[in-house]
Amino acid sequence: MTTTVRGCDANELRSFYDSPLWRRMCASIRARAGGLDELEHARGRSVPGGIVHHIYPADEYPAMRLLPENLILVSAENHERIHAIYRQGKDARHALTKQLFHIVLAAPSEPTSWYDEAIRKAERK
Repeated sequence: MTTTVRGCDANELRSFYDSPLWRRMCASIRARAGGLDELEHARGRSVPGGIVHHIYPADEYPAMRLLPENLILVSAENHERIHAIYRQGKDARHALTKQLFHIVLAAPSEPTSWYDEAIRKAERK
């Protein structure tokens, strides 16, 4: 039996993450970010990035899996924080998604203060 993960076959998703195409895309995103966590870099900090995160999740939006604009390099700590904020609900997820796109697209990023506040709220729970 095949398990479906939010409209995406789990085996298909596993195959995607194991694919040379995904590995090449990760290398491209790491190069774009200079190996640094892009969220921290937008906040003026130099922190190594380790995880290429899908802003719109790959299992929910398969057509966006390989769009560079949908991918951001973050540290493991920030990756956990992002998912904690996503779990707070639709409004928090939307606000963070907007901020992450601002960072990736190099738009003016006043939203980093929103992220700092969202982290504080997530850590209090």
